[in-house]
Amino acid sequence: MLGSGFVAWDDPANFLNNPYYRGFSWDNIVWMFTQTHVGNYQPLSWLSLALDYVLWGMEPRGYHLTNLLLHSANAALFCLVCLVLFPFGQGRLVTPTEPGPPRRGPGLRGSEAAAPFQGWSLSVSCLFAALFWSLHPLRVEPVAWITERRDVLSTFFLLSSLLFWLAWTREGLRRWYAAGLAAYVLSLLSKAIGMSFPVLLLILEFYPLRRRPRWKALAPFAVLALGGAASGLWSVSRSGFLPLADFGPLQRMARACYAWVFYLAKTVWPSGLSPMYEVPQYLDPFTAPYLLSLAAAALAAAAVLRWGRRVPAAAAALAAFTAAVAPALGFVQAGSLLAADRFAYIPGLALALLAGGGLLAWQRNCGPRGRAALALGCAALCLALAALSRRQCRHWKDSEALWGRVLALAPDTAMAHNNLGGVLAEQGRWEETERHARQALLLRPHSASYRRNLADVLFNRGNRSLREGRHRDAAALYREALSLTPGWADAHNNLGLALSASGRPAEACGHFQQALAAKPGWAEAYYNWGNALSDLGRLGQAEARYREALRRSPGLLEARFNLANCLARRGKLAEAVRIYEELLARSPAYPDAAEYLRRVRALPGR
Repeated sequence: MLGSGFVAWDDPANFLNNPYYRGFSWDNIVWMFTQTHVGNYQPLSWLSLALDYVLWGMEPRGYHLTNLLLHSANAALFCLVCLVLFPFGQGRLVTPTEPGPPRRGPGLRGSEAAAPFQGWSLSVSCLFAALFWSLHPLRVEPVAWITERRDVLSTFFLLSSLLFWLAWTREGLRRWYAAGLAAYVLSLLSKAIGMSFPVLLLILEFYPLRRRPRWKALAPFAVLALGGAASGLWSVSRSGFLPLADFGPLQRMARACYAWVFYLAKTVWPSGLSPMYEVPQYLDPFTAPYLLSLAAAALAAAAVLRWGRRVPAAAAALAAFTAAVAPALGFVQAGSLLAADRFAYIPGLALALLAGGGLLAWQRNCGPRGRAALALGCAALCLALAALSRRQCRHWKDSEALWGRVLALAPDTAMAHNNLGGVLAEQGRWEETERHARQALLLRPHSASYRRNLADVLFNRGNRSLREGRHRDAAALYREALSLTPGWADAHNNLGLALSASGRPAEACGHFQQALAAKPGWAEAYYNWGNALSDLGRLGQAEARYREALRRSPGLLEARFNLANCLARRGKLAEAVRIYEELLARSPAYPDAAEYLRRVRALPGR
């Protein structure tokens, strides 16, 4: 993954077009702690990315390296968690069957119980659990995608908090408890994916710690978790990614069962993994995939109720997995994903813990040769997972590979068509771009954004081929997008551009004005409005718009060039020369600026 780059899925919005994470200026830090950019409140993740920018600039290799180091640290922390928890569980998956209550665990300190399991068997089991989790192909997405720094960083602090909690459990020192609480706060400030952490601690109290829960100690964690859940819901709703009316309760339940079975099944058999699993436009809960998922979930719940006491480790692992994955099951719909590999990052820890505990229990009943055979089998499994992960990393190499993989597995994924079209447009492959944009709109005919994107493609193709008909088609699509989403600043601005290109600058001026009403202070809209006024011969008004665009964005070279042209047309030659000179000082190779300056200097009266 170190040879991969940024990909056209949130990376442009987060990094390529976002100046606010670049360094530790006061304005940047205020932005990090006050904004919910792209639907997430993650100030600590932004601080880590700012450090990457200071170290690496815009070189993606450095960002990938940090993600990889954090993931490796998570694997090491998880290995330590296993080392502490396995002795408490006594390496057993089944409680004694003799009459009477189950035998108690080793107590709070655990050192006496750890003695029989120290050494080779315990080490192999802990190492296997950590490698099974960290090398699994489901881990590729949150590590290989730079945007998902928040997942690996949040998990780092979450595992740290768990270790502090276990240290407090063993030694009873308040400083460990305070450190665990502080680490949990840092986890939530990275991303609120650990909102179910208090539930996980409660499950650990029952098994493998096997004692009465410490409710007073859990209460502060629960309060923080509720705050994290509220901030996450607020962030997503503020960004417009929470279309609550799309699905009813029955559809949400079907979607949740499907996602729960999906993560469990993909952990056991990780084939056909995709960067995106798009939710169907019309989710029918009575179709086979959802009915089978509901049946599987019901059978799992019945099995836990029936045999949970006899197999407490499996029951606890399944409960912890469910609690960890619950926020991502779609009960509260956010975005257009049916599932996502990254959502299994924390839940996968519970299943890996069960796998390592199972290995430890099996080793108890084996002789030396049996233990060696088990170790070799586990090593082979880890190598196979590593090979699958290496192959999965290739799909995150660049944007074209990413969206090509999605379409190879699910050709009717509208977002993949739309985003792949954007990637091809940057390469100048306009015919393919238009085909994908039309397919995206065909799959999601009520999408205002896909309609606008197709209009953008037609507008750009019209500019390159000088075909006015494409501009008219683009203008019609922009109008349709605005009928679906009134007050959309970008659509008003682009409609104004299409109208100007179609020879209707007077009508375009009204849309630039509406774009500024929806997005006050937008320099680009002021610049485009100035161009339309210039086409109408209203040079004084055009000059005012160009000046306002430059006041809002001094680096907008096009506005500086057109302002100089406007001043020259109005006879303000001395000021025009000054503006041309300023432009050339900023950009000596700016097209035509030197020639225009020479012509203005040669005019009489200069």
